[in-house]
Amino acid sequence: MSQAADNLAETDASRVWQQLLEHLDAFVAAWQDAAEPPVLAEFLPNAAGALRRLTLIEAIKVDLEYRWQQRRWPKTMEDYLREFPELLAGGVPCDIVYEEYHVRRQQGDDVSIGEYFDRFPAHEHELRRLLQLESPEQSAALVNADRVPPFEPGQRLDDFDLLASLGKGAFATVFLARQCSMQRLVALKVSRDRGFEPQTLAQLDHPHIVRVFDQRRLPALKLRLLYMQYVAGGTLHDVVEHTRQVPAAMRSGATLLEAIDLALGHHGQQPPADSMTRYKLQKATWPEVVCWVGARLAGALAYAHQRGVLHRDVKPANVLVGADGHPKLADFNISFSKLDGATAAAYFGGSLAYMSPEQLEACNPAHARKPEELDGRSDIFSLGVLLWELLTTRRPFAEDALPQTQTQMLAKMTNVRRGGVSPQAHALVPIDCPPTVVEVLLKCLEPEAGGRYQSAAELARELDLCLQPRAQALLHSRHALISVVKRHPVASTLLFGLLPNIVMCVLNIAYNWKEIVDRLGSPDDERAFFNLILGINSIAYTLGLGYVFYTRGRLFVTLGRLARGQKTEPPPSTDLVRRALTFGAATAMVTALLWTVSGFVIPAWIHYGAGSTSRLSPEHFRHFVVSNLLCGMIAATQSYYVVTFFSVRFGYPWLLQARPADARDVSDLADLARRGRLFLGLTVAVPFLALSALVLLNFDRAVIGILGAIGLVGCGLAYLLDLTLRGDLAALTASMDPGGDPLFAGEPPDSFLTGSR
Repeated sequence: MSQAADNLAETDASRVWQQLLEHLDAFVAAWQDAAEPPVLAEFLPNAAGALRRLTLIEAIKVDLEYRWQQRRWPKTMEDYLREFPELLAGGVPCDIVYEEYHVRRQQGDDVSIGEYFDRFPAHEHELRRLLQLESPEQSAALVNADRVPPFEPGQRLDDFDLLASLGKGAFATVFLARQCSMQRLVALKVSRDRGFEPQTLAQLDHPHIVRVFDQRRLPALKLRLLYMQYVAGGTLHDVVEHTRQVPAAMRSGATLLEAIDLALGHHGQQPPADSMTRYKLQKATWPEVVCWVGARLAGALAYAHQRGVLHRDVKPANVLVGADGHPKLADFNISFSKLDGATAAAYFGGSLAYMSPEQLEACNPAHARKPEELDGRSDIFSLGVLLWELLTTRRPFAEDALPQTQTQMLAKMTNVRRGGVSPQAHALVPIDCPPTVVEVLLKCLEPEAGGRYQSAAELARELDLCLQPRAQALLHSRHALISVVKRHPVASTLLFGLLPNIVMCVLNIAYNWKEIVDRLGSPDDERAFFNLILGINSIAYTLGLGYVFYTRGRLFVTLGRLARGQKTEPPPSTDLVRRALTFGAATAMVTALLWTVSGFVIPAWIHYGAGSTSRLSPEHFRHFVVSNLLCGMIAATQSYYVVTFFSVRFGYPWLLQARPADARDVSDLADLARRGRLFLGLTVAVPFLALSALVLLNFDRAVIGILGAIGLVGCGLAYLLDLTLRGDLAALTASMDPGGDPLFAGEPPDSFLTGSR
């Protein structure tokens, strides 16, 4: 559907919603003022169509409630079908049948479920699912006789002075109010006294969930007053509406602040003058704003899910925005059932538009899915729809037609979601939006729950990563060469880790042959040297690799499985993480040890292997020992940096992603950064020590020059690798920071949230 058609559909839905409420309000007023039942047909739209059918269905529910009160003028479904044959055109509306059952139960009738199966056999399956709910006392009516009385700003209600209307729904009205006893501003939700929302919300104490203070009951009016934290910046629905008026290329963090300031001005308030959050948001791009808001909301959902509370109604109207820009979830829908989403209120109020496929199925009386089968992944889908709409100002699954029947409507909406996000919706993504952001949202919108993020905490981490380009690149690299290396982290690390040893080994052999063995002119020494080099190196490399595999074999197996896309149960332990982060230090240690030992073994073996014919002198012996020590120190320090670089860049990210979202290795990363400084100092010192030793031992100037050049090149390489490693470690640390807000991240330096571009 085109953007113009999308706009028209949303405008039509809002207009029809308003017309529907006007007809129902007039019908309720007629019932309240008349001594005899009003004529229902007089309050229906004249033109046939979806609006007339919806109005008729909702008006019948109101009519049933009034007629069955004290059994004054009872009427049954069959009476309405005779009076309005048009109801049969789309099939008998099961929610009307349920409403008759409900009002009769309320009046004390000894009514049985079997009676309705006999009366409506063609709809037994749907009725059985509706009538056997755990809460059969729940009404399916959009507007009923027991609605909240009208209140206006300026009135006093119990301990509250009503100052302004903040919003009005089908079942409640929210006011900005002053609590007289506490002399504070609160958001006051006035509703009928039913359900357990206050008790549940009072247990949730999170910076991005609206804080519920308390409740008061007014038994005489059958009302409940729920008073909660007043959030002055409006809702995300207001933000989306304002953003629609701004050209896509001009949207930024300033757009969010403009929408907030409009809401503040509407209630006579001023924006905070010293908010660091607003300062940072002012500089953010629009995709960055979406990720930041989404990560905060995902964190709130994770907190609620951990306490067994599902939201089930995540939509822009249920997200309040503080004056500083922080979003807060409100209106947790605790008492969900098949009736919550199957009514006109759910459709026009927007709830259905944000529901996951499985939640729509749970709303559908014709579907076997039960409400209790839903889990947190359904909320993740809804949040994905919300964030897509915030990013593009259009929902990814826009509906192009008003509903005809409840069952058909829900089935159609489910099928649309099962088909995935359309190319038309993709086309609305801003040009400057990074691909990683779109990928995160698309994963939230996967039709099957198993394809989505499995926890809101995981989603929060991924959205925060989108705000940290360096950490995002480490964890989700897309460069072809890097991707190949990352798919083979163990082989790549071992291969490149051996290079410094191989290079220094070749240089050391060449030097010893040219400067010592060749000059000796002894065939026995030459033969012993070659045999020894072959044997010693075979033994040394076997011992070194054996040690590495013995101490890190389990790590290699785990990394191999993760790189092949396999999951590990249980997740990688802290011990495995430490073995990955200390791999470079362990390699340097075994390298230095083997080079040192071989420096003594080689000349001794040559001397004793050649026997009495050996011409190896004590001076030659010192040259062998010193050259091996110096080459070994260079090889060890270079191996440390190469292995550590590959471990952090290509191995550790696999472990980090496989660990729980709340697992943090910050202290281990800090230890690695400190260890890197020590090795950098050692790397710089080794060439100078080597040159001093070579000069004192009267080594050939060419040898001194070659080793000096190698040492300097090694220092430069070590410095670059150390600088890169520190940047990587800072980015990874920020990505798992328990503070969790990249808006104030000081590192990594390429993140937009540092305040620099």
